[in-house]
Amino acid sequence: MAERKKTGSKDASGAVQGAGPGQVPADRPTGWAPSVSSESEVADFVRRMKDIAPATAMARGRLAFAMDATMSRQPTWDLALALQADMFGVVKRIGGLDVQLVYFRGADECRASRWVSDPDALSALMTKVTCAGGFTQIRKVLSHARTEAARKPVNALVYVGDCMEEDIDDLCGRAGELALLGVPFSSFRKAMTPRRNAPSARLPA
Repeated sequence: MAERKKTGSKDASGAVQGAGPGQVPADRPTGWAPSVSSESEVADFVRRMKDIAPATAMARGRLAFAMDATMSRQPTWDLALALQADMFGVVKRIGGLDVQLVYFRGADECRASRWVSDPDALSALMTKVTCAGGFTQIRKVLSHARTEAARKPVNALVYVGDCMEEDIDDLCGRAGELALLGVPFSSFRKAMTPRRNAPSARLPA
């Protein structure tokens, strides 16, 4: 799947902005419901952050935190924000990490904040993000992380989303480039799960 040409520019906050939110519908089969976040995910995140802490003992580390803000995440957006705020709280307690928020939504919008030392600032920014219909743009997230890591080491990339609508081989290639740069990539997938007694639906091939 070819990557759309980026035509966006940086706004006053230093965020990379593409085109405005699109109107592409994010349909889901009737009878499907979003899964609920579990405490085990935060516990797993704590473990992963503690794993990278020794590598940042001599200097401040960098954590890129990316999230899917397409319309399919709207039903549990408040829960997702609470989960991600908990994760930022973990980063603050561990300390020694600069954090960057990356998110995508709409037809061709992908933004990245400045690197900040206070995770609370990103938690506040995150509450202002709203969902917009569109397809996933994980390729852009991986490409952005690769560019950042080439400039200065990035100790981890964490992604939270609910699906993938791109070429898997392309994404694997991008993830492989991150691995060669020594960037660990963790993904927390919030899937849509069928309700009990819901009618069956055939997914597109």
